[in-house]
Amino acid sequence: MRFPPHKLSADEVAFAKALEGKEVLHEEMPDHVRLNYPLWMEEELRASLGETWKEELAALNKEASVDLRTNTLLVTRDALIAALREEQYEVEPTPLSPIGVRMKTRTPIFTSACFKRGWFEMQDEGSQIVALLAPVKPGDKVIDFCAGAGGKTLALAAQMQNKGRILAWDTSQKRLDQMKPRLARAKVDNVQRHTIASENDPFIKRHKDSAHMVIIDAPCSGSGTWRRNPDLKWRFRETDLEVICAMQHRILESASRLVKRGGHLLYVTCSLLQSENDKAIAVFLTQHENFLVADREKIWSNFPHQTMRQDGVLRLTPHQDGTDGFFATLLHRRE
Repeated sequence: MRFPPHKLSADEVAFAKALEGKEVLHEEMPDHVRLNYPLWMEEELRASLGETWKEELAALNKEASVDLRTNTLLVTRDALIAALREEQYEVEPTPLSPIGVRMKTRTPIFTSACFKRGWFEMQDEGSQIVALLAPVKPGDKVIDFCAGAGGKTLALAAQMQNKGRILAWDTSQKRLDQMKPRLARAKVDNVQRHTIASENDPFIKRHKDSAHMVIIDAPCSGSGTWRRNPDLKWRFRETDLEVICAMQHRILESASRLVKRGGHLLYVTCSLLQSENDKAIAVFLTQHENFLVADREKIWSNFPHQTMRQDGVLRLTPHQDGTDGFFATLLHRRE
């Protein structure tokens, strides 16, 4: 190695030996040390997560599950499970998502025949649920405003039975390029990819008042994904939160122009923080009287879930639901 670490000193070796076999965590440790989170975020985490905030943060330090989303364009979940078991994979249905499959053991899965056939995509159960909440149907025009590499784009295409049109936009050409082979493998052909310069790209105006639904999978702190990205909590700084909240506001402003009368806007983050979730939506609604939170019973009556409040807000957390942390709310544009 060109830059190897220095060898442990005698004192360091002695200290390591003294710790051998002992518990790393101690009850007298400060909460932010024992639960492994940035101290600057403590106040908002406690306010956002409520009475179970310690349990939620402890869950974020555990290993995440490996979940697969069935590509219902090509196969049923039961058939996918049967085929994977024939290939000697240990799998089971996910408890919440009706199209999810959970791997019991961490085994290489991308070499499987099922993957090559396009029968599944790797996607956390929480992300699957969020996509299932989108009120889309065959023939709709849908805009995925922050499409990235296409996880939710692919899920929406399956829900639309590959009919209609999905416009997948992102500021990163590299991320959109990653979507291309995924679309081909999944046999999806109703998606048009386009790179935008920013949330205020003039190109966006061409589609004003035209979409049945717009989904915003907003850039965020990613605090709900700390199980998968433990380094993110240390790379994301307090000043970054201010920047990202301002960006979320601009994206909401721009994307809302695209929704036709009677259409829907689905706002999603993989964050646990109120400043990126409830507060962002509250500010938006005070400035846009033509939008309101969609009727929960009318839109989501076929998908009951204990974490979905009567006000139409969905919250998923690792401790309570066993998923990544997600926030989602569906807005309706008045006729």
